[in-house]
Amino acid sequence: MSTYRTHQGYGVDWRDHEGRRHRKYVGTESAARALDAHLKRTRAEAKQLTLPQASALLLAEASHAYLSWISVAPTTLANRRDILKRLNSHLGQQDLHSITAPAIQDYAAELRNNLSASSAEAHLHVIKSLFDWLQDRGILNKNPSSAIRIHHIASEPRHVLTHAEELTLHDMASPRLWPKILTALDAGITRSEISLLRVRHVDNAQTTITTWRPKTARSRQIPMTPRLQNALAPLTEKRHPDAPLFIRAGRSSLPKSTGNTVLATSRRTGINFSLHSLRHSFATRLIQSGSKPHIVRELLGHAPGHATEWYIHATEEEKRDAILNLAEWNDAKLREAQANQKKGANE
Repeated sequence: MSTYRTHQGYGVDWRDHEGRRHRKYVGTESAARALDAHLKRTRAEAKQLTLPQASALLLAEASHAYLSWISVAPTTLANRRDILKRLNSHLGQQDLHSITAPAIQDYAAELRNNLSASSAEAHLHVIKSLFDWLQDRGILNKNPSSAIRIHHIASEPRHVLTHAEELTLHDMASPRLWPKILTALDAGITRSEISLLRVRHVDNAQTTITTWRPKTARSRQIPMTPRLQNALAPLTEKRHPDAPLFIRAGRSSLPKSTGNTVLATSRRTGINFSLHSLRHSFATRLIQSGSKPHIVRELLGHAPGHATEWYIHATEEEKRDAILNLAEWNDAKLREAQANQKKGANE
């Protein structure tokens, strides 16, 4: 377990009881220390944990012991607690010895009927992890979840925003939300990267924005479109260089209200979008406006997918040209969408 500083925040690394590595990035040093202390406290308490035999152990007690043992981030822990609370509510106050494989299979069928495919598989993954843990510790001789097979759900393609939809979003999104939308749409910046942006990362003189990608632990510099620069300029004026660009001081990530606002705007406009889907739209528009794939990859911060790609590098001039071409292409498409809207209104 380790705490360290990154270019745009702090991170904590740790391994869970199954040996899997976890990494979480937070915005402030105090948040990193708090997470590190929580994980160490949980691990220390787990080492002192003693469990009775399965015949005397209730499912609720076993769930509590399992949650006390694992070392995961607080949000993940809360999610697993909710999943096991639902399992306990379904099976009732049973001891572990009385839980049968058919009962778990019936519950799995109920989850798959009532939840989305991805949510159901997430629930079953946690349930299998609980019973695997109990079996590994010798508390259970037979694993009632062993017959459950986790289905790997292929994610659906993200919706690519049309320019007509963009005009609608611009008219209906709040003034505080629109700069975040444009940052994702015109720079391909992820939600976690947006959380880590500081005023100093926006260079109006060079018309670039520098961001840190937690997933790859790398920074990258992205040229800004003229409209993105205009949207961010008011957020950087007369502010401290280390001030968060989009979030209030003291927070380590975008508040939940941002996600709620995006969801509310999506429902109000009837446009299926999220901050992450806008990143897909950014990449798609780059290709449509004529950018080469290796330039798009570097602007997105992706690692090369083929050995040959390690030898192909986009120059700063190529990336700037790609963004300028994107801006000109967007302007033309937006004018076309506006003309179509006016034509439709007149008819």
